[in-house]
Amino acid sequence: MWEDRLVWEVWEGWEDKRDERYTGLLIFYVWLFNRILSNLFKYLMISIRHAWLSARTGDRCGI
Repeated sequence: MWEDRLVWEVWEGWEDKRDERYTGLLIFYVWLFNRILSNLFKYLMISIRHAWLSARTGDRCGI
């Protein structure tokens, strides 16, 4: 199957360090995943804080 061959080629490239594309892609995907999680966490914290403050002060306005 072509998926197995692709995985094997990626693994071989990673082991031999002869193709730096896979390392660059891995770093890019880790960076992208980290940015997405960071932004989601930040938005969640802002939303929780806003909901807590508006419940505490009785403010019913939006953000």
